[in-house]
Parts: sequence; C-alpha cells; structure tokens
Amino acid sequence: MKIDPLDKSLTGEQMKKFTYYLLNGAYACPDVIRDYTPLVKVIKRLFDEKDNVFMAVSTDHGLSGVFGIINIVKNHNAQFVSWFWDKDSITPGVIKNIRNFLTYCKDIYSLKRLTAETSCEKHERILSMVGFKIEGRFRHGYKWHGEFRNLIRMRIIGEL
Repeated sequence: MKIDPLDKSLTGEQMKKFTYYLLNGAYACPDVIRDYTPLVKVIKRLFDEKDNVFMAVSTDHGLSGVFGIINIVKNHNAQFVSWFWDKDSITPGVIKNIRNFLTYCKDIYSLKRLTAETSCEKHERILSMVGFKIEGRFRHGYKWHGEFRNLIRMRIIGEL
C-alpha cells in the first residue's frame, strides 16, 4: 500500500484510471456530470485551485483510491472528498493516514470544521472510521443512473 500526491496531469495514467472510475463506478459521481466532457471540466476546476490537495492510494493493482480536501476557507472550513474502488485499499493503515492527512490540513489551514458527503452506505462507514459524524440526511439529494438516493452529510468539528 502506498499513498502519494495524485498526479494531476489530465493525460497521466492515474488520471485515466480515476476518470474511468468516476464515469463507471457505483455512485462515484452524480448524473449531472456523468459524461466525459462535464466531468473533465469539473476535475480541471478542482485541480486548478491551488489550495486543493489530492492524494492517491495505490496497491499492487495500481491506483485504487483518491482522497483530498477541497473548497478550503482558511480559518474556517473545507470539504473532504474520497473515492475507493478497490476494497483492498481500505486498511487500518490507510484510515490512519487519512486521519493524519486531515489533522495536517486542519493545522496548516487553521480549519475548525471539515465536511464530507456521500450517497453510499459503505462510504459512510469509511468516513465514520476516519472520525466523521452524521450531520444530516437529504432525501433525494443525489441522482445516479436516473434513480434518486439519499445524500448523507457528515462533519468533524474540533479535534479528530
């Protein structure tokens, strides 16, 4: 298991695998951007923001997950995002590294609050292991493959 900064080059191997997962993975991105052109525009916008930080989780099979912090408002809050498409990439070591990453980001940017959103119960459990608590559920807050799903908003306030 290896965790390194994500290669943000839009033509790189990591980005090819990441965009493939976002387009084809269960609940990876909502229908509204589930086409190559709008997805690349969103990714480019996220990567162009200098403070946004993304990390890549790699196993023997290659890239198996991405996590990061976006929408940073220094001295206030930020949003944690993550995608894991290989069940072997979620280990106690990865959970610990995510916690360390979030602690580091909270210290660097003086964050008081971190939020995360998911429509997937498995992802909710991962976020809980990291230290997030459920803040609310939004009925029909996420549309995937034409079906509405509940969106779960989670948060960390204070220390991890």
